[in-house]
This record gives sequence, structure tokens and C-alpha cells, in this order.
Amino acid sequence: MSLRYLGPRIDIHGGGTDLIYPHHENEIAQSECATGERPFVGWWMHTGPVRLEAEKMSKSLGNMVFVRTALETATPQALRLYLLDRHYRRAFDHDETELVRASERASALAEALGRGPVGPLGRDRATREVLAALDDDLDTRAAIRALERGARKASATVKPSLRLVARKVLGIW
Repeated sequence: MSLRYLGPRIDIHGGGTDLIYPHHENEIAQSECATGERPFVGWWMHTGPVRLEAEKMSKSLGNMVFVRTALETATPQALRLYLLDRHYRRAFDHDETELVRASERASALAEALGRGPVGPLGRDRATREVLAALDDDLDTRAAIRALERGARKASATVKPSLRLVARKVLGIW
């Protein structure tokens, strides 16, 4: 299926850290042997597990929090902010209080960015700081912090660029 739809090489492949061995190692061995292409994947993005009350969330344990449930109390932007406010490789514990705080932060960010045009992408310091954080191993936590700082201080000429990053790149505004 991968070969048919993506070709012999995949640029970015994701999955949980629990899939590195044996699943992804087997996938690499099978794909590279079948195609002769190396490497099979350019960048691996392995995410840390989400826990609930110190146990990994899993269907088998029945301790899942579903997106549809989270969206009963939070906006999509707040939920994205909540999930992106940590490094993707680190495990984290789901915390309803933090989700409420993310809703408050999303509202404050929307107010700081204000209404107006979205983009173009600027070369201003605030935008560069956000993009530099994303360029550093997709550090969304640092990018969000830079965006929040920048939005509070930004002039009217800089805000369209920050709105573009917040809406189109991070999806949190």
C-alpha cells in the first residue's frame, strides 16, 4: 500500500515511540529489501504516549479521552494549543485543568492578534522567532510561547504575519 500510494521513499513517517521496535524496524527492513531504496524514511517523528492518571491511554485499558469529548468543552483551536504545548516526543498526562487553561490562552491570543488580514509571512523578529522554534525539531511549545509574546508586542504591520502562522501553520487561532 505504501509503495502504491507514496512510492519507495517516504519523507516523513510518524507513530508512537512504542512502535519503534518491532513495528517500524520491521517496516524499514521489509521496505528497503523490497525496493533496494535506502533510506525508506527521511524523518521519523515518534510521539510520546498520552497518559491518564499516570497510565498510558489505550483502548485495552478503556481509559481514553476522545477528541469529540474534549470538543464539548473546548474549541478546536484551544484543543490544538493544548496538544501542541509540549514537545511531540515527550509523554504527557492529560489534565482537564490544563485544557481549560488552553481555552483561556487561545482566547487571549485571539484578542492579542485581533481581526484583520492574514499574511503575508513577514521577516519581522516575532515571526522569525516562531519559525525558528518550529525549525528546531518542531518545538511547538517554544513556537507558541514566541507567538504569544510576539502577539502582545506586535505592531499592526507585524500582526498579519503572526496571524498567518497562528492560523495556517499551528491552527490555534
